[in-house]
Amino acid sequence: MVLRDTHTPINIHDLPMVGKVIAEDVPYDVFLNTDYGDMPVEWINGKVIAVAGGASPLHNRIVNYLYLLLKLFIDRSIKGEIYTDPTLMKVEALQVSRAPDIQYLAPDNPANIETKQIIGVADLVVEVVSEGSERTDRIQKFLEYEQAGVKEYWIIDFRKKDAQFWVLNNGIYAEQLPDQTGIYHSSVLRGFSFAIDTLWQNPLPDSIAIYHMVQAMLDKEQS
Repeated sequence: MVLRDTHTPINIHDLPMVGKVIAEDVPYDVFLNTDYGDMPVEWINGKVIAVAGGASPLHNRIVNYLYLLLKLFIDRSIKGEIYTDPTLMKVEALQVSRAPDIQYLAPDNPANIETKQIIGVADLVVEVVSEGSERTDRIQKFLEYEQAGVKEYWIIDFRKKDAQFWVLNNGIYAEQLPDQTGIYHSSVLRGFSFAIDTLWQNPLPDSIAIYHMVQAMLDKEQS
């Protein structure tokens, strides 16, 4: 693991707001029950923020690829729940409510699952960087997820062909690198691994290829 510099404590609410603030002093229940149409929004300490959406087809294809890969593995092995945007993850201690691209909850996760949101902290979160979301994903959400206690955080940037994997280590994120062959092994998802290069393939692996990838993981665990 690669530890990061943590000399200066950061209050996440002191960070400059990223995204257009479309409303302030909004009670959370009002935010939750307001229809914002097609505009992707999140709630940060009373502010409703219009965030960069995953409008590009490539962004959506990568999210769909990772979701199917994770979903199939989870269903066939460690179990738990997996959700995608626009399902919110509300962290009451931080007064933030984000909509991760993918969030996974282990079977013993105590979060409350409601119609539109999860109240609690996911065990693993994936964000695929969109045009305009890099600062949010790499700084603001990074610090929020770290302080909230998300055990594993993936940042996937298809524009730069860059994938970072951060694992909570004594309350601080440490970067977990792939092995020498370019395979990433998850800490939260016991037995899950995949070749990072598959993220940059064109086309991405289809459902049949994904099935065989998961089967190979399961066979390795059983051997």
